[in-house]
Amino acid sequence: MQRVLSRIEDRSLQIFVVWLPAIRTDSYEEALKSRSLIPDIRARHYWDESRALGNALAPILETRMSMAWDVYLAYDGEARWDGTPPTPSNWLHQKQGEDPKRYLEETTLEAILRSASKGS
Repeated sequence: MQRVLSRIEDRSLQIFVVWLPAIRTDSYEEALKSRSLIPDIRARHYWDESRALGNALAPILETRMSMAWDVYLAYDGEARWDGTPPTPSNWLHQKQGEDPKRYLEETTLEAILRSASKGS
């Protein structure tokens, strides 16, 4: 992710990183350590201990997962979060068994972020 962000100079691009306990070893302390993986100044990091966002996103993304995690969502500048998350303009994942056309590829993520950046 950081490699992709380093190639996109648009300072208006906003990155929200939400860490949540998806596996047994995930914790707030581990999330704090993991922030160093995405040190971009445009990134804001959050901890979602209750998994509320992951649970809300799964039906919106129509995933096989009961809770969405390891997903990368893109929204245009018009997206509004009122109550439930809006449907992203595009998204990718890193999960086996999900749509292979949406599997995270660095070049695809960069193109999606550049497109979202132009739409803001």
